[in-house]
Amino acid sequence: MASEFNVGMFANDKNLTMVSDYYMSLQTKVNCKIQKIDNWLKSNKLSINYNKTEYIIVTRKKEKCNFRINIGGHEISQKECIKYLGVMLDDSLTWKQHIAHVSRKLWNGCWALSQIRKYSNSQMVKKVYFALLYPHIQYCITNWGCAAKSVLDPLIKPRMVRIMTFSFNKASSMPLFHKLNLLTLNNVFKLEIAKVMHNIENNDTFRTIFQKILNE
Repeated sequence: MASEFNVGMFANDKNLTMVSDYYMSLQTKVNCKIQKIDNWLKSNKLSINYNKTEYIIVTRKKEKCNFRINIGGHEISQKECIKYLGVMLDDSLTWKQHIAHVSRKLWNGCWALSQIRKYSNSQMVKKVYFALLYPHIQYCITNWGCAAKSVLDPLIKPRMVRIMTFSFNKASSMPLFHKLNLLTLNNVFKLEIAKVMHNIENNDTFRTIFQKILNE
């Protein structure tokens, strides 16, 4: 079924996105199109889980809009921040909630490092770092890694390298990253961006998708 929504799918998770310069026209269009989707699903013996369906309006405007989405008599909840595939997406794209989420994950991993370092050598401690902490730093950093420095601050000088090297709490983190031969947050971001650009340059599928995005 054709739709004006851009559709994202992963396993049983689906997201629909639509763009407009005007709130009211967007509200009317979204309600109309999503009702057609609901009707199509019902006619094919499928259904939307209304209780798990939420929406978010991403905008630079500070004032909140009186926006309502209704599907089959069910009013859908508007959120200021939603979690999709492990990423916290806020309605201003500041990434504050997601970075706070990553920071909490790293804090838990730091506790594990503080316990393991007492009984292991540096190589084992680094393996634990790459198993428990690095995946949270790397995951989708191409999206949130460009956040404002003030927002990224909790991750820029992480305590994990101090724990791994038995350094005091206020020790400068940069020399410790060099000592451990680990990438800083900014370098992880640059590396992941480089991987994306390499795929675009050398993979026809990625190049086609990227060109489509540019042309929209």
